[in-house]
Amino acid sequence: MLHFKEYPLRNLTFIFLFITTLIFFQLNRITIAFIILFALLLLVVFLQEKQRIFVWITIAYFTGELLYLYGNRLLNSLSYHVNVLLMLDKLLLLFPIAIILYVCRKFKQDVALYFKKPVWNQQVAFSFFSTKLFSLSVFHFLLAAAAISIIMYIPFIIIEEPDIKLPWFIWILVYAVISGIMEEVLWRGLIMTGMKNLTNEGFAIIFSSAAYGFSYIMFGYSLAICMLIALFGCYWAFFTSRSGSIIPAILWHFVFQILMVLSGAFTFLPI
Repeated sequence: MLHFKEYPLRNLTFIFLFITTLIFFQLNRITIAFIILFALLLLVVFLQEKQRIFVWITIAYFTGELLYLYGNRLLNSLSYHVNVLLMLDKLLLLFPIAIILYVCRKFKQDVALYFKKPVWNQQVAFSFFSTKLFSLSVFHFLLAAAAISIIMYIPFIIIEEPDIKLPWFIWILVYAVISGIMEEVLWRGLIMTGMKNLTNEGFAIIFSSAAYGFSYIMFGYSLAICMLIALFGCYWAFFTSRSGSIIPAILWHFVFQILMVLSGAFTFLPI
């Protein structure tokens, strides 16, 4: 059962502003995004401690994203193989990760990166309000998610008929590992923790997942695909929060990225 305890309404306002700024940023309305950030910066001295910390986390994230964009432009000017550039592009997510970690350390804010060995037989319960629906072990939860993903993508993989060569497949594996670690640490670790400290578990899971989905707008994905990504994010945010480990989410992310490439949904890894 998700916990939606009492919370000040204006705390949610800062999360809405984070998502609004993210959408403008993704739509390349950088000026509007930074006007919102500047307004938050002017207000920061009048805020309560939790609100102030989240505002700084917000500013840290978008500062990192701006550095990510400039880094991406620099990569585009290099003459390396496209696969190398894609790996480096994902590593640029270290900018927002590092800056948010610095802010959290500066304000002595607890950060739950969830980097611990999962207890595979630990039961994770699914409830609707106060009614328990069912429970699954961490291992079976991961197995079910991987199986659903594979079944969902098999028809597209059959249609695509990918010509799997060893060098190409190695690039896929490396990319999937980097992408899984970077994105899960940023969204299921840092952003979700920041929102949870400001509000509660339930709102943190829902809104961090929504923001995660919207973060794919700049890559040209439709709103429907972004909402599907947000739904998957919600699934794994809940699971990460309840299991206390981000490792299963990274493993699923790894499998999901491979399936996307094999199905032709992600075509940026040519050999």
